Amino acid sequence: MVAENKLEKLKSERQDLEARARYLRTDNLSKDLLEERARVILGFGEANEYVIRDQIDKSANS
Repeated sequence: MVAENKLEKLKSERQDLEARARYLRTDNLSKDLLEERARVILGFGEANEYVIRDQIDKSANS
């Protein structure tokens, strides 16, 4: 049962990552997604935003 739940979670995560990757391709570039990733990687925010970091996202640098 635990393995099935883990598998479902991994499948969902993979679908999300595939969709994000699809939007980062040059023929289908999403400016919003590109900006979001750049801001996460560089650690920038808008002047009217608050950034709360819970933990370091090691995948942001990849």
